[in-house]
Parts: sequence; structure tokens; C-alpha cells
Amino acid sequence: MLIDVPAYGVHVYHKPDFVAYVYGNQTGSVTYVPAIIVPAADPWGTHGYRKDEDGDGFVAALEQYYGTSDLDWDTDDDSLSDGMEVVGYNWIDYASYGASPRRSDLLIEADFQQEVVGNVVIKTTEPSLYLQNAVASFFRDSFPDISNLDGSQGIHAVIAPDDPFTVPCAEGDGTPFRDARKRVGFRYGRYCLSSSTNCGGSGQTLEPQYGRPSIGKGFGCVTPTYDANDTNDGTDPAAFCEYSVTLHELGHTLGLDHDGDTASDSNCEPNYPSMMNYAYEYQSYVSA
Repeated sequence: MLIDVPAYGVHVYHKPDFVAYVYGNQTGSVTYVPAIIVPAADPWGTHGYRKDEDGDGFVAALEQYYGTSDLDWDTDDDSLSDGMEVVGYNWIDYASYGASPRRSDLLIEADFQQEVVGNVVIKTTEPSLYLQNAVASFFRDSFPDISNLDGSQGIHAVIAPDDPFTVPCAEGDGTPFRDARKRVGFRYGRYCLSSSTNCGGSGQTLEPQYGRPSIGKGFGCVTPTYDANDTNDGTDPAAFCEYSVTLHELGHTLGLDHDGDTASDSNCEPNYPSMMNYAYEYQSYVSA
């Protein structure tokens, strides 16, 4: 929306002040973007106040306001455009997940399996608070060489629990569960009580290079069954297994293999102490 008031300047909005939306059966909110005052002496953008040079959905006035580059559509280099991190995209409010155009963000949509008897959930694999906090801490603290424009270090990672499901997981069947609106900006994980096919272990990433059907930056985990918030502050072995498998499978979606930089994808190499290596996956002192 663009409102021209020559006597007082020009207000540039990216979205009106919507506070809620309904998209099919989904509801949520849309971030409000403050008005930017453009000098009245340049009402039609002669000096570029209204130009979007990098195509990120931000005119130059908004780039200046948020401290982002008007020559780079992704100032923080996290593959999320500056515009979508502030005003949202495809009816998803990225800012509500903490996304910022001045910090590296990694967002994971997580669907989870439940066992329901009557109307009572008796088992769930909803990602625990321990898992959410542990993954966030790992990405924040493991990359001190990443210095963000907002003064923070590392990567801001969020596991966002989304929709429950009740049918057993099967290889390659993630598409019916996934929120298609999040496909552009989120990685996708399914946490399962059990699988209807042999998925080859406690977790699996569906990647074309392994001859498997891709569901788009997605992974699946067969996880232990416990109360989602009862993990004894991470001392529960099952909780740590969930954490390790999540990091391992998420690493595959980020392009990491079992053996580091070599092309063989061999496993259990003693000179590669990483959670990507099966020999070290469940040890807490190794790196990504």
C-alpha cells in the first residue's frame, strides 16, 4: 500500500496493519511494518526511495529503516529474502518465528505422530522443549565464526511443532502432512512413533542423491515415546537420542554426508568425529 501525502511526506507501507488472517483452515497473524516517511521533495521516488533494486520486496526506504542492503536480496545470506523475514511470504509470518533480515535463520517445520484413544492422546512425539532448546543452543554456539549484523553470533535455529498425525510413517509419504506454504522457507521433519516400512534406522533423510524421492529439504525420525515436556532436563537417554538423530538428519538436508568432504559416503571413519558419522552420532562432545 502506498499513500501519497505531498505536504507531509510519503508513507510507504508493505502491508496494512492486519492482525489476523484465515487461509483455508489455517489461522495466524501478519506482522505490522512501521510506516517510513519519505521526504515530500521526492514524492515519486526520483532518488530511489521507492525502488526495489534487489527484488526482495523492500523498497529503498525500508532497506534503510531495517539496516539491510538494497543491492542484496538476502542481506544475512540465509536463503530467506529480506522482505519475507519481515513482512512474511505466502501467508506465513516469518517474523513470528524470530526471523530477522540481519541474522542467519534456520526454520524447521515439525509434524509429529500421536496415539489417540477416544479423544485422549496417550503417546506423542511432539518435539520436546528440551529438543527445541538444545537444537537452538547447538546452532547458536557451534558457529562462532558467523557474525551477524544484529551483533549476535551463530545461527538462529527454530524447531516449530506444527500438525499432529495418527497414521504410521512410510518412506516418502511426507507430502500430505506438510504445510505447502512453508516449503520455500522451512525445512521439514516428521517425528514418528513407528513406521509402516523399514526406513533403515532411527532417522532418514529423503535425498535424490541416495536414489530416494525428495520431499524438499525434509527428514523423518522414529523417536522414543514420552511426554513431550518430561525429559529430566535432557538427562533422559531417549531425549538425547532424539536430539542426536535430529541433528544428524538435519545435517543431511544441509548437504552433509557421513564422511565429511569425500565422495565415498563411507561411514564410521575414526578420523571424522561428527554427529554425521554413525560412530559418533550419540556422543555429546562432537561437532556437526
